[in-house]
Amino acid sequence: MNSSDQNVFVLDTAFKRRWRLHIISNIFDDTHSYKDAIIDGTNTTWKKFVEVINNKISELNAYGINGDDKQIGKYFISKSELQNKKVFAEKVLLYLWEDVVKFDRTLMFKEEYRTLDELINGFSNYGLKIFKDIFDNE
Repeated sequence: MNSSDQNVFVLDTAFKRRWRLHIISNIFDDTHSYKDAIIDGTNTTWKKFVEVINNKISELNAYGINGDDKQIGKYFISKSELQNKKVFAEKVLLYLWEDVVKFDRTLMFKEEYRTLDELINGFSNYGLKIFKDIFDNE
């Protein structure tokens, strides 16, 4: 559970008051078994994707996006989910679309994508080129 689960915010706050928290590092190390796995339909590894997206989320903190809380964790998706672009899109892109940039999607995605359906179709056809100024060399 994290604080972006707004419907359980009060419960989350209660847990934080009552128990000791342990921060799990989001830095990739040699123990991460699929950090070098290529995301289906792209030329980008999971590690590179997470690092680039999380850097962008941190930059967007100036726009009221809580950078630490919204970042993608290194275990956000499984290796098998990386190997299916439809599954990847419906999990990772959905999260970014609905939770990270829901108030201004043009902060992360190209303006031509006005709906989630258009975004997922765009990813299916163009890979990471759906992002604005993030994966331009993809």
